[in-house]
Amino acid sequence: MSDIFSMYKDMPNTASGDAVCEEYGTSIASLVNEIATLKQQLEEAKAENEALASGLRGKHATTGATYAHLIAQRDQLKQQNAELLKALKKFIDSHEECTDFDGFTAQIVSMDDYHEAQETIASAEGK
Repeated sequence: MSDIFSMYKDMPNTASGDAVCEEYGTSIASLVNEIATLKQQLEEAKAENEALASGLRGKHATTGATYAHLIAQRDQLKQQNAELLKALKKFIDSHEECTDFDGFTAQIVSMDDYHEAQETIASAEGK
């Protein structure tokens, strides 16, 4: 995958050194700022939707769960996902590669990190 800004390398620069697309008169910096603004608006809309959904009194057509219950479930899954990613990153970051006497490559990892990863996975599986 090429660098997203590589297509702008031949464009003329403004006085500030920011590349400008002559066809649209738009600088990369202004596009980045617009993206940040749109991300903020998206987060605000999500928060507003959640507030509206939590006030709904209906139930999910298939499961019968209330919207508040579904939101709580989603938040629990987000937390679980974050814990799994944290344990996996720690496991991967603490490993070392080595070569045994037969020339095969192996991974060595801290037993504490290994057990922590096992416990996190078991917790996610409900064991």
